[in-house]
Amino acid sequence: MALKCLLVLALWMLFPCAGAKAQPFEAGAAVFDITPPVGFVKYGYPREASTGIKDPLLAKALVFVQGDTQGALLVCDLLGIPRDLSRIVREQASSKTGIPFANISVSATHTHTSPGLTEEFREFAVRYSAGKLTGEDRSGYFFRLVEGMTEAIVTAFQSRQATEIISGKGHAPGIAFNRRYLMTDGRVRFNPGRANPRIVRPAGPTDPSVPFVFLKQAGETGYKAVLTSFSSHYVRGGNEFSADYPFYLSERFR
Repeated sequence: MALKCLLVLALWMLFPCAGAKAQPFEAGAAVFDITPPVGFVKYGYPREASTGIKDPLLAKALVFVQGDTQGALLVCDLLGIPRDLSRIVREQASSKTGIPFANISVSATHTHTSPGLTEEFREFAVRYSAGKLTGEDRSGYFFRLVEGMTEAIVTAFQSRQATEIISGKGHAPGIAFNRRYLMTDGRVRFNPGRANPRIVRPAGPTDPSVPFVFLKQAGETGYKAVLTSFSSHYVRGGNEFSADYPFYLSERFR
């Protein structure tokens, strides 16, 4: 799962006594397909209908429980998470699991080959919150998106088991690069063009670290889930839905 390192740190802050004997640390994981149908509008300008599915878009959930403390991380193969989408999913998941609303994080991997969640979704969210969904709403993609994201958290919560945590950090140098460059005129430019002769040097470093948290059922040797992060703004392009490199990363881990 691709997720900012900040959330990994937040996990440890939320559960500072994960190794405590008195209160077992439990975790559950679940994945739900949130790929739109072919023909649904894809993110981009101009807005265009998708022509296919290169690989599935997934909602990936991890739920953590220790004593009375509960939390959930939900990472989705989407460009971003509109505030209303986060609110609705967190409300629904909290209602069905008892996990506090404030302890549920919903984030996106920022794949550019994902559905466009624009004004139409904001209008859908208003109707959803007001309990005024139409028949067309209930049969449409936005409703399935909300249900799928919620179901991922609920299923992860229901599947939780006593879990052991193994953490570490690897490195993947030479992949990411800094898109801001110091120019010969002393200014810093964003994407000044490949091999631009006026480039002096990158304006800052990159982060090649790949931190990870492995989760495995207590006493077992196989891993149940992994949470990882790599700082890279990726853009494949094209009109087919795709999770981009997080898909291949997930498959490699699997």
